[in-house]
Amino acid sequence: MGDATKQAVFLTKSAIASNGKKTFAPVELPVPEWGGSVFVRKLAVDDVPAYNAAVKKVEGTDNHRIAILTQALVDEAGACHFGPESAEDRAVIAGLDLGGAERVVDKFLELNGLARKN
Repeated sequence: MGDATKQAVFLTKSAIASNGKKTFAPVELPVPEWGGSVFVRKLAVDDVPAYNAAVKKVEGTDNHRIAILTQALVDEAGACHFGPESAEDRAVIAGLDLGGAERVVDKFLELNGLARKN
């Protein structure tokens, strides 16, 4: 029988740096409520301030979900489809099926290790 304990691998500064500022491929997510699939964004550390700013503007309102969706929904290259400052974009998102929206929000939060706030 083999040794069940594994040695931890500790990364050096250069090993950590070699992982820096990568463009993360968005993740495909089927959203049958919307009639197809979407791409969901995976954040880098330096994307977090923009995400936090978009979400904080609407903290405590019913628009929290809309703010998350503006950050989550991207094209295959990772560019956001919707702008958090655009009233037209927010109106489009507000009219989407809630079940599909919840599916996207949950996936985005899971991918990025973020806690869900109800």
